[in-house]
Amino acid sequence: QKELAGLNGDSENWVNLFLFELNNKLSSSDVLDALGETFDESILTDKYLMDLRDFLFSLPPGAVYALISILPKIQNQRLEKAILAVVAIKACYIREDITPNISSLKNSLILELINIIRNSRLPVPGLLMLGLTRNESPSVRKEATQLLLDSNPDNLKYLFHLIDDTNLTINSLICSYMGRQRNPVAERVLLDHLDRSYHNSQRNHSKAHVLNCYRALGLCASASAIIFLQDVLMRKNWKSFLGLEGNWHGVGSALALMLMPDEWGTREIVQKAAQSHYRNIRLACEQAEEELPLGWKINDDD
Repeated sequence: QKELAGLNGDSENWVNLFLFELNNKLSSSDVLDALGETFDESILTDKYLMDLRDFLFSLPPGAVYALISILPKIQNQRLEKAILAVVAIKACYIREDITPNISSLKNSLILELINIIRNSRLPVPGLLMLGLTRNESPSVRKEATQLLLDSNPDNLKYLFHLIDDTNLTINSLICSYMGRQRNPVAERVLLDHLDRSYHNSQRNHSKAHVLNCYRALGLCASASAIIFLQDVLMRKNWKSFLGLEGNWHGVGSALALMLMPDEWGTREIVQKAAQSHYRNIRLACEQAEEELPLGWKINDDD
């Protein structure tokens, strides 16, 4: 050390460099892989696990890669939980996208990791959570989406792709946030989605999916969406008229119009449609009333 200090002229710099290299070595998979070996259960005391966790917390952020890689090898649940907690906290501070690494874990571990981050009150790792919204598991997608929205509702702008999620719970979650306020971006996304859904029968969206989207549109759209909604409502759907399929787009468009401010003239549009000569249009208006949020009134003349 003295010789190196003499060469460098600064022993403090040498010590810092030594500690940096030591940390990197301790963070390597060669060292941390030992945690995946079979342990004598008697040594895994609370104090041991606490000391181990403190040591792992002290390692550089890059240690998270090695820690993730050894998680599937760990047999002891208490040890697994301790290391997962470290991974979750380090994930909140690492700048790189570790989604592929985390996605390699079993779903139960990913869900537990999301829960640890939720309860930690640390900055939510947006890049990781956004990546997990595309996970194969609906449960993982839902929890990652919920965490992003709970931490900051403005994250909705990054999650519009989930409007077409095959899981109805996720579709409902996104639609509920989209319908919280008038939002021109959400309006465009919903109009485009519903237009494609209406003209492409192969998409085969469920009744609940379609109505979720129209309900959100009625609550977030501007008056410019009325033309689209009126057009959909007044179309003569012969398959629906003959009882061959449900007219859910018609019901949804009437529902959206009912949810818009009366001063936009939407009530008159629905009332006119309810008196149509075509049964499927009249029925759409009747069914739309049944889909209104609880306590919502459309017949008040105030």
